Amino acid sequence: VNHLAPSSATVTPDPLAVRYEIVLRDCRLNGYGLLIIAAADAPAVKEFASRYLIDYEENKSVAKFMHFNVPADSKSLSDDDRRFLAEQGWSAPPANGIWAIACDPHGAPLGRLELNSIDADAELQIKEFVDWHAPPADDAQEKWRAAFELAKQTDRRVWARMGGRYCGPCHRLSRWIEDHQAAIEKDYVLLKIDDFQDVHGREIAQLLTHGKNHGV
Repeated sequence: VNHLAPSSATVTPDPLAVRYEIVLRDCRLNGYGLLIIAAADAPAVKEFASRYLIDYEENKSVAKFMHFNVPADSKSLSDDDRRFLAEQGWSAPPANGIWAIACDPHGAPLGRLELNSIDADAELQIKEFVDWHAPPADDAQEKWRAAFELAKQTDRRVWARMGGRYCGPCHRLSRWIEDHQAAIEKDYVLLKIDDFQDVHGREIAQLLTHGKNHGV
């Protein structure tokens, strides 16, 4: 039995190390980069970081990343959480400060940004940093062609699915498929389409849905 949602009972948050590994797994399975973000413990600074490093309507390039937020106040964390932050070398920024680390889909660091949120060019610094380190887009038409070519060669069917960065069930399905991949791939070639991020993604989505409205 696989449950896609937690029960109504109170759920205790996972330790930071566990949450970090889950985010890394989602990045690897879906081709997203990772942004590790820390903001000074002040409402205005947190709002600024959220607006330009997380809100894709404000900064469209952040939709190519998963995000891991480093808590600003470590006093409320468990000893294990504080130890994890220390091992990573992630400390709280100074007043008005923000730092971010961009990583590839496997968690390898690509670059680090440190700035003062009240600087006149802080927004521009963030946008340039995110754009520079964003992973390249896949070509959905090429993935479609390759999947069916492989299916013909190996006498299998194609299991095509659409998923999105902001779709929680899509990430849970990706993890489930990886857990059972050896069995599934005996009969299916797996094809993942992101109709928002992939080049030609919307065109391939139309093939799968016959032009009807659909979820991810």
